[in-house]
Amino acid sequence: VISSNVLEESAVSDDILSPEEEGICAGKYFSEAGLVGLLEQAASSFNMAAMYEAINEVYKILLPVHEANRDFKRLAVVHGKLQDAFNKVHNQVGHVLLAMRMFGTYFRVGFYGSHFGDLDEQEFVYKEPSITKLAEISHRLEARVT
Repeated sequence: VISSNVLEESAVSDDILSPEEEGICAGKYFSEAGLVGLLEQAASSFNMAAMYEAINEVYKILLPVHEANRDFKRLAVVHGKLQDAFNKVHNQVGHVLLAMRMFGTYFRVGFYGSHFGDLDEQEFVYKEPSITKLAEISHRLEARVT
């Protein structure tokens, strides 16, 4: 699932960087190998975060690359990782078809103004239990910084 504001939040949107500029898209990540490496890193991060369903979405992008390169060894590794991820989901939800997994709730918090000292213009992502409401974390953060 891609966020609706992905272009606004992207560090490479046209208003920040222009791909036509010399050297902008020449880094090591602007290649097939760079993309593959970043996708593998994303899949690994999703695995460590127990977000097993998201691993499938990453590998949907990666599998056609390996298929086009006829890299059967990597295809076997990816399918093995997918099998592990699907088995973990299945073992957590059991045989109940409509079972819901509990995920954390994420809040992006920014501190702006001299009142916050060293935290001024800093942004953080807080992971909270899935049942946490915005008002609850807002109240806790207000109590912490005042």
